[in-house]
Amino acid sequence: MRRAGGLWDRVIAFDNLLEAARRAARGKRARPAVAHFLSRLEPEVLALQRELLDGRYRPRPLVSFILHDPKQRLISVPAFRDRVLHQALIAVCEPVFERRMIHHSYASRKGKGQHAALRQAQRLCRRYAWSLQLDVQHCFESLDHDVVLGTLQRVIKDRLVLSLFDRIVR
Repeated sequence: MRRAGGLWDRVIAFDNLLEAARRAARGKRARPAVAHFLSRLEPEVLALQRELLDGRYRPRPLVSFILHDPKQRLISVPAFRDRVLHQALIAVCEPVFERRMIHHSYASRKGKGQHAALRQAQRLCRRYAWSLQLDVQHCFESLDHDVVLGTLQRVIKDRLVLSLFDRIVR
C-alpha cells in the first residue's frame, strides 16, 4: 500500500481543529480546563493553529495519577489543548490507519469496541477448548518510541505530520 501524504493542511485546518475541540470536550465540559478552553474556543483554536504553522507547538506536560481499578495503574493525561490536537490528527489519519488494520483489532475503532470484541471472544471460546488470558504489564510505557515512529513512517510520508507525531510520542 502507498504511503499517505498531503495530510498537514487538513490536520491544521481551522474547521478540523474546531470540530476536534468539540469532540475532545464530549462528556468533559464541566471540567475547568475544558470549560475555559471552550469559553474562548475560536481564539484558542487560532492560537493552536498559529503555533502549529510557526513550528512552535510543544505538547504540555502530562498530568499523572494512580488508578486502582481493580489493580494499580499509572494514568497519564495530556492537557486539553493537546487532546484537541490529538483529535484533529485522528480525524485526518484514522482513515489511513483503518485501511491497514487487521479485522480483529477492536480497541478505539468505529463499529468495533468492547461488545464486538466480547462477541468474537465468545465465538472463539465455543470453537476452541483452550484460551489464554493475559495482561501485558506496563505495555505502553515499554514501547520503543523509535519502533512506533518507524511504523508511522511506513504509513505516512508527510514530514510535518511525522514531526508532530514525533513530538507527541517522545
